[in-house]
Amino acid sequence: MIYRFFFVTALSFVGVDSLSAAPAINADSLWDAANTLYVNGDYKGAVALYEDIEEAGLVSYDLFYNLGNAYFKDDQLGEAIVAYRKAQLLNPSDADVEYNLAVANSYTKDRFSVVPVFFLTRWVRAVADLFSGKVWATLSLIFLVLAAAGLLLFLLAHALPRRKWGLGVAVVSALMFVVSLCFMSSAVAKINKGAEAVIVAESASVKSSPDRASIDLFILHEGTVVEVVTDFGDWNEILLSDGSKGWIRGDQIKRVTFRADE
Repeated sequence: MIYRFFFVTALSFVGVDSLSAAPAINADSLWDAANTLYVNGDYKGAVALYEDIEEAGLVSYDLFYNLGNAYFKDDQLGEAIVAYRKAQLLNPSDADVEYNLAVANSYTKDRFSVVPVFFLTRWVRAVADLFSGKVWATLSLIFLVLAAAGLLLFLLAHALPRRKWGLGVAVVSALMFVVSLCFMSSAVAKINKGAEAVIVAESASVKSSPDRASIDLFILHEGTVVEVVTDFGDWNEILLSDGSKGWIRGDQIKRVTFRADE
């Protein structure tokens, strides 16, 4: 895991996930060129090409993993954390991005206590984060097929043991279908909602209201993760992990989302 830190992945862009219709570009050439620039130490150039791929609508775990590494090497801590968290959304269980993200977070200045979460809520979130939305969608389809097969066996079998077995499979699979469907919906909502954001300005004043003349509540620094609660023009109301709230200019944060308008 450590040995992979800050090294670009060498995977081809074949089979990359596309979240939106993308124009015809030579993604493979851009990908190879960006990786070459990174290896040669031209991190700004690598960032530019990785961003071109993203702007074309072609996104994948590998893209954001490499983009995060390039941002970090280029001393863009906030952007690096955004990219790593995007990669984590696409592959929640990957140890490499988890390690890189932990290292990047260790460079942030702000430290906040975390509001305690009920243990069942924490457990459910941990299970939901085991897989990406795509994996949960696949699992939900598998459980749906198993539920249908079990129901058919229950309805068509003549032997009582087989009918009981079919009913058991149908009930358990139906429950697992509902659970996996809920986790899939949660993963998709997390990707599209864009409630999570990262401070990308070197420092940012958090205000008491969406007005430059309002009172400064506290200062946040680059790399701090916040939750966007409300939008109001060019301002965003944010929530910190310790429960603190305030308003910040939209150009001082970047949302962790794949939406083109963010």
